[in-house]
Amino acid sequence: MLPITMTATVDENHRLTLDLPEDIPAGEVEVIIRQLPVSQTNEMTRDELHEKLRAAGLLMEGPFAPPDAEELSPEERQRIGQLAGKGRSTLELINEDREERF
Repeated sequence: MLPITMTATVDENHRLTLDLPEDIPAGEVEVIIRQLPVSQTNEMTRDELHEKLRAAGLLMEGPFAPPDAEELSPEERQRIGQLAGKGRSTLELINEDREERF
């Protein structure tokens, strides 16, 4: 029989509970306990995270704009870029907000 590798958590009472696959027959088994490094128990790689999100249907992989969206003209892009540069600074907005409260 091939070995089965599972990750499990030991509870506060130092107990370990495992649900084994149904194809494991009843009888004696050999159990080997190996503590995982902290980084392996709490961190996922980017690919592991993407796979979990993909499996849950939560990973955005397609286009981000709605299908009926129209591309902006160069003039519209320029106007939007200029809007960001006009107006008051963040510091001015914060100071104005502070004055209203006091």
